[in-house]
Amino acid sequence: MAPDGEGLGSALTKLPERVAALVELISTLDLRVRAALDGLEEMRTTVTGFESLGTEGDRLAADLRARIETTDARINRDLDDLKAALMAKIGEVDLADIGPRFQRIEEAILNIEIATVNLDQNFEGALEMLPNFMTRRVKEEGKKAAPTTTVDLGR
Repeated sequence: MAPDGEGLGSALTKLPERVAALVELISTLDLRVRAALDGLEEMRTTVTGFESLGTEGDRLAADLRARIETTDARINRDLDDLKAALMAKIGEVDLADIGPRFQRIEEAILNIEIATVNLDQNFEGALEMLPNFMTRRVKEEGKKAAPTTTVDLGR
């Protein structure tokens, strides 16, 4: 810390600068206050423009809420109607009769498979009865055009 003599001398040398700064502040104070008040006035006019926007926004939000509530009620009504119709259709299904139906479908598919295998065996037998040159030619053509099966019957 500086001794008291230096602090007092330093303060005295800076006194004219401080007084000049104080005089400048006082002389420009009215301009600064006026600029601050002008800024506040501009802010007030800007905010006034937003007040009408705020009321419009509130009306828009209320309208949207009303429309959403109406749409939500309509969707819920439609979903309830669909649920009732679906439950009625499910109630009409005769589950006691479904087991024998599936059994008949399975037997029909098995009969189709057996008939296809028998047809294939009969065709091969008829092919073997042909003369040798025709048998080779038919087999070669069959290999070229034979479709490949991609169905797995689970056997």
